[in-house]
Amino acid sequence: MTKIFLALALLLGSVACSSPEHEWSSDYQDDWMAGCQFILHEWAALSGITSKDLCRCTLNGLMEHWDQARYMAWDQDTKDGAASPYVAECWESLIKTNRFATF
Repeated sequence: MTKIFLALALLLGSVACSSPEHEWSSDYQDDWMAGCQFILHEWAALSGITSKDLCRCTLNGLMEHWDQARYMAWDQDTKDGAASPYVAECWESLIKTNRFATF
């Protein structure tokens, strides 16, 4: 059900966050980064990348496509589903650019 909702939301309402009313607050970005880094720290470290870089890249992707109010209204499964493609894309990009990556 969550995947269906996310697909419909992507098709019907992707919002480019270029105007000030759609920007994510710095406090929310800080909280999001702290939670993300806590969750992905070990996985990123095992891969030879930093959780800070992985989380910042992921958050940047989310902020380009979703406004903060819409994102905050979602349940956690939907939030995770929205972040998932960015985590994968960012992880792959960081692995390719990090010659010390171990994965």
